[in-house]
Amino acid sequence: MAKSTELNSEIFEHLLALLSPDRDEAGRVYEQLHSGLIRFFYYRGCSEAEALADETINRVASKLELYDPVRAPRISSYFYGFASKVLLEHRREQNRLIQLDEEAIITAEEASTDGSSDRVDCLRECLSAQGRSELKLIVEYYGDFSADRKEARRVIAANAGLSPGALHTKVFRIKVGLRDCVEKCLSGRKI
Repeated sequence: MAKSTELNSEIFEHLLALLSPDRDEAGRVYEQLHSGLIRFFYYRGCSEAEALADETINRVASKLELYDPVRAPRISSYFYGFASKVLLEHRREQNRLIQLDEEAIITAEEASTDGSSDRVDCLRECLSAQGRSELKLIVEYYGDFSADRKEARRVIAANAGLSPGALHTKVFRIKVGLRDCVEKCLSGRKI
């Protein structure tokens, strides 16, 4: 994520005072908000839900002077408003990383069509180690789409019995596993 804010003790104290005048109650409300934000990100497919929840709290705390109790009478509404923006930023960053990964795979294949590149060899080994359904899903997901990639992926999701978001999450997890496998393979070859 591009932005990262830090929380100092003075701002944190101001946040707690806004949550409740009673310090113990403020601590309980803070924990409830933090847990709720973790669930918010987790159920939207974010593997870094806790870090995103922390980032949301830090951003809210740094913008407390802008909090208007008339527009958001419940402080939790203010937090979740920020959380939705943090989620959008996170997804935008993930999409950018996926595009970079796709470009790297294409570049690796173009650089060595005969398979002499260690990276391409490792990628092929790791792909062959995948289960048949995962391999089919990855190939379809990153396949060549002449017209509309979004619509094609929607069809892939429907055929797999998944929502588009669940498909994206599943492909992301497979891709992370492939990336780890390729890195492990490459480190084994450099010895």
